[in-house]
Amino acid sequence: MKFVVTLTAMVVCFVSFTFGRDSLPNDVLSRPLRARVERLKREVAVIQTNAETIQERTSVLWDWANAYAMNGGQLPVNLPASIAQVRSDSDPASVQTTRRYAKTIDSYVRQLQIYDERPDAIGPLDCEDTGPFLADSYQTIRQTYTIGSMPLQPGGGFLVARHFMSDHGRVQTANPAADNFITISSSNP
Repeated sequence: MKFVVTLTAMVVCFVSFTFGRDSLPNDVLSRPLRARVERLKREVAVIQTNAETIQERTSVLWDWANAYAMNGGQLPVNLPASIAQVRSDSDPASVQTTRRYAKTIDSYVRQLQIYDERPDAIGPLDCEDTGPFLADSYQTIRQTYTIGSMPLQPGGGFLVARHFMSDHGRVQTANPAADNFITISSSNP
């Protein structure tokens, strides 16, 4: 069952969603890379990344992510930075690097696996109000996300993100006339 989530905000804010491929070619990977990616998917499903596997898995993930992005796919926002951190560690198999990034690398593998195997899993995000907007003015920005073929899981949700450098207050839901008011509604309770 598909349903729609609508976000309405009285401030200029950012809503973060990560999207899979909508119109990518059938396979964006070369045969050798496809074989490496399929092996990576199988291994991550069975054994968590560790000090012995982190560098090789990061290398395959990097090649996979680049091929995906070069063909129009949108990557998880922090994937390149996470890979750069793993690759730049002076001791490639350091315990600190492995502890910090092993679960993250595995998470990115699973996320790209969803994009790869179920390109319609993540639905579209549409914005009705694109501006331009007058600086220092109140605006209503409506964004509508339609669930794709992968339903929201129990405990799942939406992230209402804000840029870390902007000068803003806390998002609030109590007073529509006050700064930073936000509402979220769903067509399916």
